[in-house]
Formats: sequence, structure tokens, C-alpha cells
Amino acid sequence: MLPFFDTLGLDVNYSLLDSSLAKDSKRLAKAESVVAKRETVIERKKQARSKSLTAERNISEYGAGAH
Repeated sequence: MLPFFDTLGLDVNYSLLDSSLAKDSKRLAKAESVVAKRETVIERKKQARSKSLTAERNISEYGAGAH
């Protein structure tokens, strides 16, 4: 990336650029972690909903509680 800035004739503070890139990398890693956690929560809710529907269906099929 630095050679690109040099070809444009831009004066770049190398330490500032390095720290900015490091911060961006940390932000990306955190965002990926948040997305993975969100997908896990969505999958758990989907499974819980499926189990609940199955249990409800079983109760209605067998007439549990009806005397």
C-alpha cells in the first residue's frame, strides 16, 4: 500500500497508517465474531421453535389431557 501512496506523491505518516490498519483489522475481527454469535442465536431459536411445534403437535395428535 505504501508504494501506491509514493507513486501518487502523497506524504504518508507510516506509523499512523500502521496503527490505522491494525485498528481496522481489530474491527473486522470483532464484526465477524458478532455475526457468528448472532447466527448461533438464530439457529438455537429455530431449533427451540421446532421442538416446541413438535411437542404441540404430539399433544394434539394423542389428545393428551382430554378425558
